[in-house]
Amino acid sequence: MAASAPTAEQGYVISKGNAWSWWPDLDEARDLPELAYPGNLDTFDAMVLDPQVTSTLSAVTLPLRSTGWWLDANGADADVVQLISEDLGLPVRGVDALPPARSRDRFSFAEHLDLALDSLTYGHSVFEVVARVVGDRARLRKLGHRPPRTISKWDVARDGGLRGVQQYDSPMIPVDRLVVYTHQRRGGAWQGRSVLRTSYKPWLLKERMLRVQMLSVDRTGVGTPIYEAAPTPEWLIGDLERAERYASDQQAAGLALAEQYQSGERAGAAIPAGAKFTVAGVTGNLPDAEKVIRYYDEQIARSVLANFLSLGGENSRGSYALGTTFADFFVQSLQAEATTLCDILTQHVVEDIVDWNWGPDARAPRVVCDDIGSKHPVTAEAITQLVNAGAIQADAELERYLRDTYGINQRSNAWGKGDLDQMKVRVEIFQSLIGAGASFDAAAATSGLSSLMPAVGAEQDSVARTLQQIYLAVGSVITQDE
Repeated sequence: MAASAPTAEQGYVISKGNAWSWWPDLDEARDLPELAYPGNLDTFDAMVLDPQVTSTLSAVTLPLRSTGWWLDANGADADVVQLISEDLGLPVRGVDALPPARSRDRFSFAEHLDLALDSLTYGHSVFEVVARVVGDRARLRKLGHRPPRTISKWDVARDGGLRGVQQYDSPMIPVDRLVVYTHQRRGGAWQGRSVLRTSYKPWLLKERMLRVQMLSVDRTGVGTPIYEAAPTPEWLIGDLERAERYASDQQAAGLALAEQYQSGERAGAAIPAGAKFTVAGVTGNLPDAEKVIRYYDEQIARSVLANFLSLGGENSRGSYALGTTFADFFVQSLQAEATTLCDILTQHVVEDIVDWNWGPDARAPRVVCDDIGSKHPVTAEAITQLVNAGAIQADAELERYLRDTYGINQRSNAWGKGDLDQMKVRVEIFQSLIGAGASFDAAAATSGLSSLMPAVGAEQDSVARTLQQIYLAVGSVITQDE
């Protein structure tokens, strides 16, 4: 019976009297205070300055930003879909839409997506929902970004649910006004876990190795200056005190000369008679810091499954076939991140707008995106093959799929028998081809009319061809048999 279903929680995520129990990495953070929140934000900002870290983050975020984002009707009413599409600035999948006439003081999905992807860098990205009332409708005005550094408190319930966030010198923002993107949230840790977390160790060791490399080049680039003092003059040999003072003065002067020596066009030195001043080069082999640095770069890329970024270099290991396998895993991870973004947008933005205007029982559309890496370049050869094969003159569903795959804009009404305007265009093309001497079958295939002809037998085909000739006013005069 329904009455026996459990409706209340007995367990908890956050224990009473333990303010830090929501943080799953507490033991680890004690050993690495640089990764303890909120100090880890400074650490991640420092890591982003590294070229390899920046390249790795770009490999993760750029595919997500460049893929196609759409609104799926999901069975919602047309006026619901239209309002959501206008507020988010997203086209409806399968329907052509004009870009908004004005963009000032309106929500920008591209800008929002860029800021939302900060959740990968810092572990979380928080937005506050701001609406405007236009007539009898509540419209989305903006999703105000609340940067990670401005958040002073996370109010988390015992069950791990978020009740609100508070910024410095600002009141608590309740959860029903928030859109929170978190990466790998566990329990009540709404701060999430940055993708750079596992890169911290190789990044830190790489920084130290870069200093070693710089010091090695700096110390050995121009050699090491060595000064040999002149022999003690014969007239001082009998005077031990003066001889020691002379040797000490020569040593001090030589040390000062060696420390002040610099390379350059006018570099040089003047020394007493009998003294020697040489610049010694490196003897033996220096440690290969570059190899170690390259290893750490590979580990940074591996932390986000972007191993293929290290292939193709001077000393890289692995074939391009292996790189394709790496890329497949990487794309799958990006697709998982894109699905999470779509779910959060649908639950906390789209459904909120629908609730404002139509209530909680109205069906809501969904935010969806293309499969990562599914787009193909549109080349003249590809278009020719599609036309010759009749692919883009087939049924509406197939044409819609092909247009999505090759990044071609959708038509509001795909090729079909009911599209009279397109039919007239096809007829005109067909007539011009016949007038130019093309055969009936070739003209019909090129104009797309053959795809609209049903599969019939030989006798029926002859009758249908004759009727089409009469309708299209082409061909020779009808014979008595016809």
